[in-house]
Amino acid sequence: MSKASLFAVVFVFALAFTGRASDITYDVDLTVGAGSVSGFIETDGTTTGPLSDSDIVSWNLLLNNSVTTFDLTPSNSAIDIEGSDVTATATQLFFNFGASDNGNFIIEYPYVGSDATFVCFESSLDCTYTPAGISLAIGNHLPEGAQQITAYSTNAVIGTAVPEPSSVMVLSALLAAALVARRQIARG
Repeated sequence: MSKASLFAVVFVFALAFTGRASDITYDVDLTVGAGSVSGFIETDGTTTGPLSDSDIVSWNLLLNNSVTTFDLTPSNSAIDIEGSDVTATATQLFFNFGASDNGNFIIEYPYVGSDATFVCFESSLDCTYTPAGISLAIGNHLPEGAQQITAYSTNAVIGTAVPEPSSVMVLSALLAAALVARRQIARG
């Protein structure tokens, strides 16, 4: 294989790799009433249009309702996205609390609809029967009042992307290989 061919192959591979969608992990750190939600939500890398259930590939969220805590993970909870209010960019995960489509994004233990332990982002009255916002509950939130709520009315950031170190390392290695191939071609 000629040096020019080697450079072309490395260059095309680098372009193909950088253009492929890969999972994006978003850090979540939100105050909800007197409680909080922290951890991560991982998507399949979709950054155009609304996200659906199948675009969320993993999560680990620590709920704190100011009394106790609970960890929501794929092994103990389920998700449901209704409407078109969850969107993402390469750097941020959003929920449009001001949308008029009555949408929501809920992660709930042990299943969606159990009304026991959940975090819910909503533009409707589906999760809390209150204005749009974020709500969380741990255990049977009625009648103890341990459910925490923060109202929102606009499109808001609910997560910020974490740079993927392995991707940066692979791209750096490909760039280095391309530069070596280019130097060999120049020496020729």
